[in-house]
Amino acid sequence: MTIELPIKLKQRMAKGKFVIVGRAGMDLSPKPANKQTSEAGTFISDLGGSAANIAVSISKLGGRSQIITVVSDDEIGDFVWKKLEEHKVDTSLVTKSQNNNARTSLAIAEIREEPKVVIYRNNAADLLIDKQNIDNLNLENYAGIVITGTALSDEPSRSTINLLIEKSKNAKCPVIFDVDYRANAWTSISLASAELRGVAKIADMCVGNREEFEIMFEQTDLRKVSANFNPNQIVLFKKGADGCDIILDGETESYTVFKVKAKKPYGAGDAFLGTILHSLSNGLSLESAIKRGNASAAIVVSKEGCASAMPNLNQLIEFIETH
Repeated sequence: MTIELPIKLKQRMAKGKFVIVGRAGMDLSPKPANKQTSEAGTFISDLGGSAANIAVSISKLGGRSQIITVVSDDEIGDFVWKKLEEHKVDTSLVTKSQNNNARTSLAIAEIREEPKVVIYRNNAADLLIDKQNIDNLNLENYAGIVITGTALSDEPSRSTINLLIEKSKNAKCPVIFDVDYRANAWTSISLASAELRGVAKIADMCVGNREEFEIMFEQTDLRKVSANFNPNQIVLFKKGADGCDIILDGETESYTVFKVKAKKPYGAGDAFLGTILHSLSNGLSLESAIKRGNASAAIVVSKEGCASAMPNLNQLIEFIETH
């Protein structure tokens, strides 16, 4: 039996435009590839951050995406804003921080199979998202709102996200929750568990990996994890190289990945989710959307960069046809 998207969710997804909330930052990768950061001759820059990557994934496939974030009022913030616009992401809800000490996230990400990734997030600007960022947001116009979990790690972003979820529910706008757990973003595991679990249990779609479900529910057994969700919630359980499982209304289905030679592991989850949302908004079945999501993830890990590695629609279709 093939799991199908609930009809009301399918109809709402047809509106086509998604708003993604969370971090957008600069990635620096050492060159040449396969070198440790300490051995770098030079670095290449790219747009990164889970919310930015998901938005770019949707946009590059020909969809419509918008991001809610805050960037620092400096050259790094300008870089991020410019790159979002180059990728045709709607930046009308991006603001610059008025806090002179706020900084846009900077990640040093090696391009190798087992990379070291160092993220500088002191006084993170993206955690300054507040009520003013969402006051003029008309949720009637959106296919869904994507919440990335790191945005729950501190105030005022956390309270703003919870207010936004309440507004989304009132507007019957689907809430898609990417758990996006980053240990160094939280002051404690217990706080992370409580905040992430709270949103996961009310989201229309929850997307996470083994570690993230274990942090939220202290278990990774698929049947036990599914007991924490309502029958009408869609759960995507990512298993890395082992593929992913879907849980909906007590039913589960498993999907395999496309085998490729990976240059690095990061960016795959963002491509996976962005591609699934774009596919569903264009009327594809959940099965076809996940197949495309897996293909997009495979493309991203086989290339350098993060946002720049996201495929366009022609590249995605060609990859599926040749694999």
